[in-house]
Amino acid sequence: MPDNFLHQRDNIGLETEWDALQSSLSGSLRKQLAIIVRAEAPYLVKRFYSILQDDQDLSAMLPDAVVRNRLVHTLKQWLLDLFPENRSPDFLDMIEKQLRVGAVHARINLPVQHVNRAWRMLAEDLQIRILNAAPPPENLRVMLRVSASTLNIAFEVMTAGYARETTRSARSEEAYRLFSLGQNLTQEREAQRAAIAEWTQTILFSIAADYGTDNRTPLSDSEFGLWVTHRGGIIFDGMAELEQVKMQSPKSTAAFCPLSSPARVLLADWPFCRPRSTRSSHCSASASIAPPGSKAVTTRRRAC
Repeated sequence: MPDNFLHQRDNIGLETEWDALQSSLSGSLRKQLAIIVRAEAPYLVKRFYSILQDDQDLSAMLPDAVVRNRLVHTLKQWLLDLFPENRSPDFLDMIEKQLRVGAVHARINLPVQHVNRAWRMLAEDLQIRILNAAPPPENLRVMLRVSASTLNIAFEVMTAGYARETTRSARSEEAYRLFSLGQNLTQEREAQRAAIAEWTQTILFSIAADYGTDNRTPLSDSEFGLWVTHRGGIIFDGMAELEQVKMQSPKSTAAFCPLSSPARVLLADWPFCRPRSTRSSHCSASASIAPPGSKAVTTRRRAC
């Protein structure tokens, strides 16, 4: 039994309910229902993902290429597994698959309310397709009941998997946050200051020397940006300043990475920022690092 799922009080009778539901469907009706599901699966799957992708927040998580090349086939097979043609769907196999799907949705932070809406529309569309097939009234009632209850039970288990994985992740993050708070935060602060200073220096030298944008690392992908994403969110969870830092990251990248940045124009006249091909071959051990028109400041540096 996957993770002792049936040992929870609310789910003790779920297997009995599942077996009674599936046994209410005769072999001929099961085959007829499976044929309808197989014929309508492409439309149902397309409809399901179109509902999810209509949401702007989810469209980035579910790009067309991923949906077309992977998720469409996965959902179609999922439907066919719930409505096989020659046998009743195995209960334990169904439980394991739904728990796994729910856990995946939790790990990628797929909002459950959007899945609920797409799921509801899928179930309604399937019932419409069954009605359009126009089976005899006594068969229609059984097919509608079995199809609706099968999808509802599957989604009930999937939601349980989602909730369990969310709880597990929350406990892990809280444990890590408490552990991190026990570390030397002063040392961590200085390390991240050095990381962002190093990223800034690298970007400025790249702009001044006109090396191009190919090798410029976005702030979000730098050592500091990765720390903010993976550790800062846990240590400073709920703080408004953290969200401000995350919002500034793409702005900083956009300001520094283009070749047209005004900083390059300012720094281009600095001797130590010129490309090597334009530097004097007789650079001395000391040079001015002040822009033209300002008071010169002399510093010691290596020969060019």
